[in-house]
Order: sequence, then structure tokens, then C-alpha cells
Amino acid sequence: LHQLRLVSGLRRAKDSDLKEAIKYMRLKTHFADLVKEEEPDHWMGDVWNEAQLFTYIQAVPGKCVMEIDGFVIDATNYLGEHPGGPRLLRKYSISLNSAGKTLDASWAFAGGLNNHSRAAKGQMRSLRVAKMLRDSEQIYHGSRISTNNQDI
Repeated sequence: LHQLRLVSGLRRAKDSDLKEAIKYMRLKTHFADLVKEEEPDHWMGDVWNEAQLFTYIQAVPGKCVMEIDGFVIDATNYLGEHPGGPRLLRKYSISLNSAGKTLDASWAFAGGLNNHSRAAKGQMRSLRVAKMLRDSEQIYHGSRISTNNQDI
């Protein structure tokens, strides 16, 4: 399609992503009952409240930070690689002008705009910097309970 000039701005997938996709499809073909669609989500990193999120964004002007599935994603270094281009990512990024409200880009990533591949989901997971903690949520730290990082 590109050679026929019917589409433009296409980007080629990484060889490692193609190899992983081929391997996955072979496994799925032969062992459909054993292959899981999604990888388990074990987050061992930081957990932030909105104040910590905005501090992170303020630290370096121009960051492209978004929230997807309850995680803070820093896509700044991925802007040039994204097949949809940097403008699309910036559209869903969290702005310092958002008056304390964050835009959840989960719907766009999960199929609202595009049905992302396993490789894209893996790439997104690699860009996580923290899990978001909402006002109503609590997180356990050993024998203490914290709400928005304040011990109870």
C-alpha cells in the first residue's frame, strides 16, 4: 500500500517484536489451551498519588506522561517510535494545566482507537514508572496501611 502511495507514514515493526509474535502464534496454534492471552501483572515498583504524579511531570518540561490501566506511563522516549506518531500520544498525555484532573487513556489503548498487539502491550508495560493510588484506595506496607502515602 505504501508503494502504491495509498498510505503514508507507516513504520516497520521491530524484528524482535516480529519474532516474538511468530513464536507466540506457533505456540498458540499447537497449544491453544496452554497459552494465556495476557501476562500476569505483578507490579513491584512505586505507588504514587496525584501530587507525586504532578511533581514527576513538573521535573522535566515536555514529558509525555499518561495513565493507562491505573499505571503511570512515561512515553517520552517512545514518542519517535510510536506508529501513530507523537501527536497521538501527546493528545492523551497528562497536562500540568489539567487543574488536578488526570485523563485516563486506558480506553484508547484497549481498543477505543486501536486494538494493540501483544508487542505493543509489552512495550507499554516497559514504560511504566508507577502505579496510581486514588484517594479512596489503600495500600499495605508490611503491617501498616497507608492512604496516599500517609500511615494510618
